[in-house]
Amino acid sequence: MNIFGTDEEAILQILIKRSYDQRIEIANEYRKLYGRTLRFAFKSELGGSFMDATLALVRERPIYYATLLNDAISGLGTNDGKLIEILCTLSNSEMRAVKEVYEIRYEVLEEDIEDDVSGDFLKLLMEILKGNRDESGVTNLEEATVDAKALIDAGTGNMGTEEMVFYDIFTTRSLEQLKLIFEEYQRLDNHTIESALEKEFSGDIRTTLLTIAAVSQNAPAYFATLLHDSVSGITTDDEQMIRVIVRRCEVDMGAIKEEYASLFYDKDLEEDVYANSSGEFRRILLGLIGGRELPPL
Repeated sequence: MNIFGTDEEAILQILIKRSYDQRIEIANEYRKLYGRTLRFAFKSELGGSFMDATLALVRERPIYYATLLNDAISGLGTNDGKLIEILCTLSNSEMRAVKEVYEIRYEVLEEDIEDDVSGDFLKLLMEILKGNRDESGVTNLEEATVDAKALIDAGTGNMGTEEMVFYDIFTTRSLEQLKLIFEEYQRLDNHTIESALEKEFSGDIRTTLLTIAAVSQNAPAYFATLLHDSVSGITTDDEQMIRVIVRRCEVDMGAIKEEYASLFYDKDLEEDVYANSSGEFRRILLGLIGGRELPPL
């Protein structure tokens, strides 16, 4: 590799000490200087999960998200968990950018999803893909009460479930307003919105609505749970761990670490990552999480 040699430690130190914008600028300059992409160089010289982490760090976000979505819906089966996670955590502008990039690189995103998903789950995803969420940040208690009553009437207060009432409110109200709506829901119905969703829905629809509810009420806790899931299985989910840490390392990682300790019996995120990774992969993850001196090789 012309710029770094094969010094993985130098690559690591540069990537963890630069912001997202700086990393993208470095990648662009590398291509101008050497006539090939930095990603190609990493693929040629590195391997394993360390390589995967470096590739994620130097990819422009809309392309990164489009690639993740294509991975989720390509192949023999759909990775519904990844699909739900990405779509439920994009802003309106990110959604528009991802759809544009996806169409350039693959096909129309909505059409690809239609080929892999069906029924009410597809209806819900199509509403999310519209990117019509209010992002004003303004909350209104009176409107929250009206929406909370509508959710009660459409769910626990009804013989059946009026799904579209849930879909509309969950995909168009601001995250701040949703939090207020769910507080009003609990006040009026004496049940949490989560318990209602568990009762009224199943499968991927339930997971999607629960994800939106979780992100609106406490996004750091949602991502902390994803990280805990990554290190708690029989095998470590390196791909999910990379995805969450790369996405959130410059957003709310401090809050995620606090929520991780609070949710999982005072466990330490860095200690769990350390115990479930090794070598340069361990060091790049810990460098992105921040807060401690990197362990020796």
